[in-house]
Amino acid sequence: MVHFADKHIDVKEAKKHHGNNKEQLNMCSRKFVEFSRRTDLHGYKYIVMEDLNVFERTCWAMAVLASICVAVYFVVTAYKWYARNPIVTVIESTQGAIWDVPFPAVTICDLNIVSRNAALAFANEVTLPPDTTVDFVFKAVRLAPLLHTTYVVNSTQKQDLYKLQKVLDLNNISLEKLFRKLSPVSTCNQLLERCMWKSTVYRCDQLFHQVFTLQNLCCTFNYYALETSDYKQVKTPRRVASCGYQTALTVLVQTNPDDYYSAQVASQGAFVLIDDAYNVPDLDSTMRLVNPSSEVMIALSPERTYSTPGLKYFTTEYRKCYYKDELKLGKFRQYSFHNCIMYQKMQIIQNVCECVPFYFELDQRDGFSRTCNFNDIDCLENVLNFREVRRHCHLFAGMRTL
Repeated sequence: MVHFADKHIDVKEAKKHHGNNKEQLNMCSRKFVEFSRRTDLHGYKYIVMEDLNVFERTCWAMAVLASICVAVYFVVTAYKWYARNPIVTVIESTQGAIWDVPFPAVTICDLNIVSRNAALAFANEVTLPPDTTVDFVFKAVRLAPLLHTTYVVNSTQKQDLYKLQKVLDLNNISLEKLFRKLSPVSTCNQLLERCMWKSTVYRCDQLFHQVFTLQNLCCTFNYYALETSDYKQVKTPRRVASCGYQTALTVLVQTNPDDYYSAQVASQGAFVLIDDAYNVPDLDSTMRLVNPSSEVMIALSPERTYSTPGLKYFTTEYRKCYYKDELKLGKFRQYSFHNCIMYQKMQIIQNVCECVPFYFELDQRDGFSRTCNFNDIDCLENVLNFREVRRHCHLFAGMRTL
C-alpha cells in the first residue's frame, strides 16, 4: 500500500511539471506572435499572419532566419576586423583655422656649393706640402662636394681628394670649416637681400640663420628641430593669422652666376626646402627650384593629423607609432619619422665607417665618434642604400605634414 501511494504521487508530480513546461512554451509562443505583429522588422509579421497558409509562412520564416544568419556573419566579420585593426584614420574636417598650424620651416640653399673666389683665396692662404701647388688645391676643392653625393667618384678624383685631405691635416682644418670657407653664403645677408614677414621688412639675419644640410650651407627660417637651434628670440614656431603671400614670408634671393664653381645641379639659382618646423631639412623635404630673374610663389596646403587620447592606452608595438613625449631622439626637440630617418642614416654611417658627416651637427652626436673626411670616401660610397632605415622608425602619432 505504501509503495503504491508513492508511485501515484510521482506520476502526479510529473504531470504537473509537464504542464508547467507546456504553459511556459505557450507563453513564449504568444510573446513571439505579439512581437512579430508589433515589430517594424521586415518579414516577422508574415510568419504569424493568419491570412497566409502554412507553406507561405514557412517560407517567410526561412527568409527571416537566413537574414539573421547573414547579419550575424557580417557582425562577427566586422568584429574580427576591428580586433585586428582597432586604430583607424578618418577625415574629421576639410576646413580649419590657419593659426592652429605652425608656419613651416623654410630653408634656402644656393645651388653653388663652392665659391670660385673663396676657392682661390683658400688655395693661396693654406700651407702646402712640397709636392702640392696652389693650382692643384684650387682645382681639388671643386671636387669636395663629391664626399656626400651619390655620384660615382673615379679613381683620379679620389686620389686628388686624398691629397687635399693631407693639405687639410697639415693646416688643421676640419671639413666643416672647409665648407664654411668655400661656401658662397658666409652670412645669410649674402644670399638673401630683402626679407619681409607679415608685411614687415626685417634684416634677413634677424629671421634666418645658417644651417648645414646635405646640399650646402643654407639659411633657414622658423627652424626648431634641434634643442641647440638659434631661435632668434622666438621660442616657438611662428604662425600666420590669415591666408595670402602678403601675410606670410617674402624673400629676395641674390646669387652670383660669375662665382659658380661647383654645383650638383646643372642650373643656377637656389633650392627652397619646406618642411615642418621641427624637422631637419633634407632631400625628403618638399623642394622648389628658384631660377634667377624670376618670381616664384609657393602655395602651402597644410594637413594636421592628431590622435585621440584613447590611442595612448595601446602599446607602441600595437599602434606602431610614438607620442612625442614617449621617445627621445638625440638632440631633436620632437620625434618624427623624418628625423628618425636622418638619425638612422647617421647611425648606419657610424656603424660602417666609424664617422659621421660634417653636416650632422656636433651637438647631435650622442655616442658618435669623428667627422668623416676625404679618406672615408670609399666607405661612404658603399653606404648609399638606406632602405633598411625604415624598419627602425615608426610614425609619430600626431605628426603634422605639409
